[in-house]
Amino acid sequence: MTNWNEKSLQELILNILEPKLKYANMNISDIGHNDDLLAIGVVDSFDVVEVLTELEHKTGITADMEGETDDDFTVSVEWFSNVFLRAA
Repeated sequence: MTNWNEKSLQELILNILEPKLKYANMNISDIGHNDDLLAIGVVDSFDVVEVLTELEHKTGITADMEGETDDDFTVSVEWFSNVFLRAA
């Protein structure tokens, strides 16, 4: 099992998001790790579930979604990495 850190997880997340970015006419360099991916149109709610599932499959880590039920969070590259780092 690979030891995942913030940087390696974020690189994996960006690779997973790359087709969605292209569909939104964006490049990886166009987004910051804290950008709201829902607000800028890179993902929708179904895509969030798809990305989480792919991350779980590729990392072997089950996402730690505890505390993520509030309406006040931003779906970002950093958010994705945090829900996996908490569980690792």
